[in-house]
Amino acid sequence: MRRIAFLLAFLLIACVPSGPAVIPLPTDELRAAPLALATAKPTATILPTATSEPTPVRPQYVTAVLLGMDRDREGIGLRTDTFVIVTLRIMPGADQEIQEAVVLSIPRDTLVDVWSTSGLKKDRINVVYLRGGFDSVRQTIQQNFGIFVNAGIYAVDFNNFIQITDMMGGLTVTPRESYFDWCGDYKGLLKSGKGGYDRNWKAGQEYPMTGAELLCYIRARAQSDDVARTRRTQDVLLAMQKEWLPTIISSPTIWPDLFGLVKTDLSLSDIMDFLPLIDVFNAGGFPVRTKSMEIGRHLEYGRTATGASVLVPLVDLKAWASCEISAGTNCP
Repeated sequence: MRRIAFLLAFLLIACVPSGPAVIPLPTDELRAAPLALATAKPTATILPTATSEPTPVRPQYVTAVLLGMDRDREGIGLRTDTFVIVTLRIMPGADQEIQEAVVLSIPRDTLVDVWSTSGLKKDRINVVYLRGGFDSVRQTIQQNFGIFVNAGIYAVDFNNFIQITDMMGGLTVTPRESYFDWCGDYKGLLKSGKGGYDRNWKAGQEYPMTGAELLCYIRARAQSDDVARTRRTQDVLLAMQKEWLPTIISSPTIWPDLFGLVKTDLSLSDIMDFLPLIDVFNAGGFPVRTKSMEIGRHLEYGRTATGASVLVPLVDLKAWASCEISAGTNCP
């Protein structure tokens, strides 16, 4: 099960710009999902003299969540430092055409209503897994963003992320923006001897990275912020699609080691429904659009009653997510 889950996690973020892709929808459950905008309304009886108007075709959605988790220094539990929502927009019909994959990155300090079995509580989104595991992640996303997660949640912690990267021979990342920041020496793996070092990444330049270097690239924020982190995470996801995905698909011998390092909430029977996605990526894929929330437009700095630093939403999160997933233009 885990080997399929890990592969699906990469399939959901990949794109190969070679034209439209077609897959069957996984299950009837998808058609009933809140964001699926299911079956079109039946048309009225047409009188002989009336002009027939076409019934509007509405898209359906397949959504997964990717989590990068960190165990905090206080020993309280796992925090979701990386929180990415990936949605495939599909046009129903005889051929189920995938129009686009949309990748939404949510900063870790975003203030949301976090779901748990004891109810809703305002808190940073990075405590969502700690509050109730995968159930809390799923319910919190639906509560705050109006998105129904129907393709699974996939999580990896720092140590496993480093192992996966090194197992794959590292990763070459091309930043879309220039960044200057401090790289903390996680567990001494950078071998800096000083606890870390300053690092300058220039836009458009290729940087081959080990697992520890890649973790630094994603997490550094001494000179930047959580929003910059989300953009760098998207750089990494795009590099994984380009460099790792072909190897993973074509080399099943490496699967046992890789897939044991990824956690997922799906059962084997659930995951099997999504196997047609493999054929899509082998034959050619679809475009991926990445979107990060912005300080001043979507979020502002604030503090809780206890003094914790948070990012307070300036927009309706459900309206923002719905617009980005369905259109991506004129969004809040």
